[in-house]
Amino acid sequence: MLPLLPTTAPEAVGLLPAGPVPVATGIVLAVVAAVLVTVGTGVQARTAGRGAWWAGTAVLGAGSVVGAAALVLAPVSVVQPLGVLALPLAIGWAARRARTPVGASRVLAAACCVLGVAGLVVLLLPGAAPAAAGPGPTGEQVATWGAVALVAAATVGALGSVLASVGARVVLLSAATGVAFGAVAVMTRLTLLPLLDGRPPPATGAVLLALLLGLGLWALHRARDAGRHALLVATLTLVDPLVAVLLGTTLLDEQLPDGAAGSAAAAAAALAALGVVLLARSGADPGVATPPPARTVPPGAPPHRAADRGRGVRRAPHVSTEGALA
Repeated sequence: MLPLLPTTAPEAVGLLPAGPVPVATGIVLAVVAAVLVTVGTGVQARTAGRGAWWAGTAVLGAGSVVGAAALVLAPVSVVQPLGVLALPLAIGWAARRARTPVGASRVLAAACCVLGVAGLVVLLLPGAAPAAAGPGPTGEQVATWGAVALVAAATVGALGSVLASVGARVVLLSAATGVAFGAVAVMTRLTLLPLLDGRPPPATGAVLLALLLGLGLWALHRARDAGRHALLVATLTLVDPLVAVLLGTTLLDEQLPDGAAGSAAAAAAALAALGVVLLARSGADPGVATPPPARTVPPGAPPHRAADRGRGVRRAPHVSTEGALA
């Protein structure tokens, strides 16, 4: 059953069919959004020229739209963890552009991410629907929890922006971004579902959505300026779905599994987190390809300079021996 916010069941809405089809479609859209985000980020990071940068921005925008559609069709606690898949996709994208092997350690880390996320989605899906049809969150609940997320993200981001340590600054700014974007996912679902039902969305939800989005973009920009991109992506990838799942269980009444299923879900989440940490520790910079080292050509080699420039070949300087022979 599709999770709901309005006072009517999904069957009565008429625009959102009940059953597994819309949820499965939402999962597919979430994976497509992760691919689009990876491609857009890679184009922006590695391609020179303003036109290419705007092309990457357009792809990122398309990923955001597809992600919003996924949030309408599937529960937040299922959609947001799928964003972790963008990390191994980015590593593969960067390796392909650099024409270098990914490496066994990164393959193992990417496998941990993919298997952990897949297991987590399978275990969360049966209990993601609310226990019973209800009126959904009140305006006061939305305002309270949205304000808590906003204040938490602003506080962590402000603290991170003044720290001298680059590592601590990146972690805190990335965590602030994750808190803001995780809350944005919940506010997006709160805003779009009433619109599909022909009713105005909660005003507090729309305002908080705009404020959280702006704050998250600011913190993300500051974190990127500080460097350590792999640490940024790892922190953001872990915090974002965690906050979304916590707010989804609070405001959207999405149920988390308990007992053996709950333990298995926690293990799957830990496996995905392990993969993220291993990718960060491997030195991989998601979306940024590292060119292969240039090889030196000894003096006297045939002057294939046009081909050398395309292959990153550095020719050794010619040293004259005339003076030494005189």
